[in-house]
Amino acid sequence: MSKKTCELDCKLEGGLYVPDEGPNGACYELKIVHKLCVKVGLTFEDFLDAREGEIVTDVKDAQGCYAKGNPALYKKVPIDKVTAKTFTFDQIPLEVRSQEDPYAVFSGIDKDDGGDLSWLFWLSVISLATAGLLMITMAVYYSCYIAK
Repeated sequence: MSKKTCELDCKLEGGLYVPDEGPNGACYELKIVHKLCVKVGLTFEDFLDAREGEIVTDVKDAQGCYAKGNPALYKKVPIDKVTAKTFTFDQIPLEVRSQEDPYAVFSGIDKDDGGDLSWLFWLSVISLATAGLLMITMAVYYSCYIAK
């Protein structure tokens, strides 16, 4: 690739291109922490299952919930939009999950983008609408055919 191609690619990605570094220059991106999530393994008294155990006797090593065991999910910030403003970390959600938690596997939280569960919202909206339609159908059926 030429330096010009690398520069254009970098600008499209929202990065900062430095032409003097390396044979084709270097592209720098700014990513900030968007979410934090760790998974911990718990050992319960009498080695009971997580659903039955009440007293925790040991906490095993923690690892991140996201791709490759990373505890943080980062969001890209275009460098050209950054001003002298300071990024604060007071609004970052922190989740602590059990290693046996099925939600982490089901939601795809370990993907690079953190997973997207909006399809579950739309599935519940469709289910609610279908239930409402069936209730109206049953009421009409009852009033027209059975109640007579």
